[in-house]
Amino acid sequence: MTLEDLGRRAVACKHWRWMRGMLASNGEEDVRVFYTSANNLLVIEFEDCEFGMVRIPKDTCLIPDLSDPATLGCLLALVREAWKGNVAPVYPDSDEALTKLVAALEAAP
Repeated sequence: MTLEDLGRRAVACKHWRWMRGMLASNGEEDVRVFYTSANNLLVIEFEDCEFGMVRIPKDTCLIPDLSDPATLGCLLALVREAWKGNVAPVYPDSDEALTKLVAALEAAP
């Protein structure tokens, strides 16, 4: 399973939400989540070393970049929140550990 596949699985979870600092891709370019509101994400777009702030609908198909340290930290925070802190320490330092982290988010009550 690729990191993109795992990212799609994570976004499909009921406990998923975009958090400030996450790195994502829309398939063409990478964006960094700067701010979230009820209906929109405010993202920073990176294009050829220039960036601009763009407001996009939350239902836009974005895939989290699970190789990004900030995004991994946010994913870990979401898992801990979903399980009310009742999770063993997990360090997503391998594909297997990352797969288990996403599976924990999927299985959360």
